[in-house]
Amino acid sequence: RFVYDGDPPRRELLELNKDIAYCGKFQLRDEELIVNRKTRGLKNVVLWLEPMSADDPLPVHSSYNKSADAKIQFDNAECRFEPHICVLRTTQTLVIGNKDKINHNVAAFFFKNDPFNENAPIGGTVEKQLPKSERLPAKVTCPIHAWMQGYIILKDHPYVAVTDDNGEFELKNLPVGEWTLRVWHEKPGYIKEVTLKTGPQKWELGRASITIQPGDNTWGDVKLAPEIFEK
Repeated sequence: RFVYDGDPPRRELLELNKDIAYCGKFQLRDEELIVNRKTRGLKNVVLWLEPMSADDPLPVHSSYNKSADAKIQFDNAECRFEPHICVLRTTQTLVIGNKDKINHNVAAFFFKNDPFNENAPIGGTVEKQLPKSERLPAKVTCPIHAWMQGYIILKDHPYVAVTDDNGEFELKNLPVGEWTLRVWHEKPGYIKEVTLKTGPQKWELGRASITIQPGDNTWGDVKLAPEIFEK
């Protein structure tokens, strides 16, 4: 579980520049830093397993076979992106939807895949194939509505997790052995300094060395100082 080690910050109301009569009723707040006010759990920390090398792909557990070609929904809903962070495998299909009663555009910028800027028709969907794994999360915006922002995490394996409202995450059926997890959050980027139950640790460029044993594995609480979100 990822924990914000300080007083939870208040999320500010967003300043709207378009379709204010429609979007204003949703009381939209900044999603860059979301901390549970009761538990201090930190939402939207992203973790992914790294392969040893580009020529040595990760072994994928058979439990992920059924979802390998799934369609993954990424919606414009209540004038924001849902989910805020979308996890996608290169073999899956991104389905862009629009549940609002106004027009949206969805623009995404990649390093390896072709960027796109698609009209999202009211009540309709657009499907995209993104066949190349991306090293970094890809930012997604709506050029019509300047406040709308999200991310796509695109990997060629299923070992990706995003922390929930309580800062918790689960990576199922990880391969046993010594591995590296990359840990990222949209505000500071790579998470480089944490405090575990064993004490403070530095993770170079967000790289956390882990040993996966058979059965359940846990980190316990991973505490993040407020200062790293101010840099």
